[in-house]
Amino acid sequence: MIGHTFLNAHFTDNERSTVRAYWVDDNTSDLYEAMVEVKEGDAQWSELLEHTTINELHENTDKYIQDSQRAIKEQMMSIAKEEGWIYEVNTENSRAAVKALLNNIFSDFDPEQGKEDLFFLKLEVFDLEFVRENKDRKAKAEIRKAATPAKVLELVCNMYNATQAEAS
Repeated sequence: MIGHTFLNAHFTDNERSTVRAYWVDDNTSDLYEAMVEVKEGDAQWSELLEHTTINELHENTDKYIQDSQRAIKEQMMSIAKEEGWIYEVNTENSRAAVKALLNNIFSDFDPEQGKEDLFFLKLEVFDLEFVRENKDRKAKAEIRKAATPAKVLELVCNMYNATQAEAS
């Protein structure tokens, strides 16, 4: 492109039939994108090959994909943190997690809306070592049948306290 300096380019599709080329305007320093069809004899394609090689296009494409994936992961983590779906382990977030947990356990429980959360809580409880290794089948059955998160927590605490008492 006359009046522009080539910056970079990469393929835009798996077939490697289109290239996105980046050019900088020599006068204004504005960035321009040009979509170039990979086609022998095409003037834009020929001009692009004066500034880069097919191997460089493949390398740039790999780097572009890696950078894009990294940016997507960072954005997903940022959104998840903002929405409270994940917490960083530090005092402020630990407090927020505890607050959310207590609010979930001690709020009015709607069996229809909270069915999946209750199921997940029970799965996590049965993954605790002291529950897994506990031989009290009746206590485990009570946990499985518990109808609210508060009841699950009560039964697990009772089991934990009994386990601690037996150990001492």
